[in-house]
Amino acid sequence: MISTSWQVGTEEQHYLSTRVERSNSAYGMEVSTPKSKAVVNSTTQIAKTAISMGGNLLEDVDHFKYLESILIKDGTSTQKIKARIVQPKTVMTRLYSIMQSKNISLQVKIRLYRSLVISIFLYGYKTWTTTAETECRIQVL
Repeated sequence: MISTSWQVGTEEQHYLSTRVERSNSAYGMEVSTPKSKAVVNSTTQIAKTAISMGGNLLEDVDHFKYLESILIKDGTSTQKIKARIVQPKTVMTRLYSIMQSKNISLQVKIRLYRSLVISIFLYGYKTWTTTAETECRIQVL
């Protein structure tokens, strides 16, 4: 996957992709073009990109999931935050019987909540770009 944080022209895209290919081949590595996607970050509507590697044209997409992060063309984190909100809800559902148990102290329940629920939700939060809507969703959680 190639992600650029500035709008580049066709020549620059070709230069960057060629440079990536050369760097990879110097270390005996190859880019898997069927698995690779191109995401060009831009806050303005731009034409579809045409980035190729190894003679194959990479698919231009609006968003791409990479290492538990969602890279989005417009640079916002709305989808990433929505996906993060679902995960702790699932964990809380699984912990329901423990949280309702009278045999487990409140202190232990709070430690479980902080270590399992909150830590899962906040993973990668320093990279989020928030809006008023996403701030509200975070506060509700």
